[in-house]
Amino acid sequence: MGPKEAMIFLTGLMLGVVMTLFGLLVMRIFAPWLRAFLGGAPVSMFSLIGMMLRGSPVNLLIDTNLALVHSGKSAKFNIREIESKYIAHRHKIMTSQDLIQLLLDDEASRGM
Repeated sequence: MGPKEAMIFLTGLMLGVVMTLFGLLVMRIFAPWLRAFLGGAPVSMFSLIGMMLRGSPVNLLIDTNLALVHSGKSAKFNIREIESKYIAHRHKIMTSQDLIQLLLDDEASRGM
């Protein structure tokens, strides 16, 4: 193998690695977006990217949003409010039910 063939091989290898990493990133964003969209609680891709950059658990927040939509309480909460509540109480929240309970308790204390 000459230097030209080695350069072509390395270029192809690097391109393959970059494309694989890009594909994994897209799937990490696309899968929760698709789950929310098909569940009837659409969330923008930019919101998902922002959640990931802030270190919030995207799947937990999507599960909470879907549960609120399916229980009929979605009009009272949007994904930003759900994430804000998670960030404020992240040490108390283990499941989406914990987060829903905090949201409903806060709603009751405000008298909504």
